[in-house]
Amino acid sequence: MLNLLAAAGSALLTYVKTKPVQTALTVASTALTAKQYQATKEAGVQQQKEYDQAAADALLQGRSAAIAYRQQGADILKDLNAVLATTTARAAASGIDVIYGNPAALSQQSKRDAITEYNIARDNAKLEYAGAGAQARLFAEAGKDARKDYAQAALFNAGTSALNLFGELKPLKLTKPSSEKS
Repeated sequence: MLNLLAAAGSALLTYVKTKPVQTALTVASTALTAKQYQATKEAGVQQQKEYDQAAADALLQGRSAAIAYRQQGADILKDLNAVLATTTARAAASGIDVIYGNPAALSQQSKRDAITEYNIARDNAKLEYAGAGAQARLFAEAGKDARKDYAQAALFNAGTSALNLFGELKPLKLTKPSSEKS
């Protein structure tokens, strides 16, 4: 094994002496490929971070919208209380029976309408939150895919460069050192 390494080293040294410009360009190309490999991988990591941030933003927007819908539901119930209080106060001031008369029917209808609106607001909050979660998962998955794609591209580019380097070194002829010839 040592003899083979010595032969390879000797052949490489001969190549360097006979083609210094080509050797320098090959070494520079290899160094640039290493930098390009690292830069491509870092770009993939950065792309994943951007997708992760988009996922966090989507969750935040979903939570904000859900809170707004919950607030809307609370406002509906608050308005219902005001309507019921007003109806009851006006009926009582007029001397009408607030429990069995026309004000009771008005109160029941107001309750039905408010409950329907409240349920819609509550459902909208749930849907908004669930949609934001789904969107965040999509962004996170896209980030992982982007990182993997960049890593594969970096590896492919490095492999291509390595093949080009070995293609330039291929004409080297490994010969046994003179001590092993028989």
